[in-house]
Amino acid sequence: MGCWSVKPVPKQPTQPWHVSHVPGAPHLPRSALDRGASPTTSTEMESMRRRVWHEQGVATFAVEEVTEPWLRQAITNEAVRRWGQRNGGRHHGR
Repeated sequence: MGCWSVKPVPKQPTQPWHVSHVPGAPHLPRSALDRGASPTTSTEMESMRRRVWHEQGVATFAVEEVTEPWLRQAITNEAVRRWGQRNGGRHHGR
């Protein structure tokens, strides 16, 4: 019988698919379930919110940021009237 010599195979670094994508190959399908990091920082989001407010009169903010209880409830009531109950998140007053 012969003597076998086994060398460990060096571990390849793991990279996201978009980094190791082969040029000319088809792109992998995208999914809404991808939990990758948002390319937009919180500072950039705040800047976009400010611009949209000034240009279009649209205000965006988390309901939890509204500290006045009656105002928070009024905003929640209007959102529920327009778009229906939320599927997740905290429910105030329940």
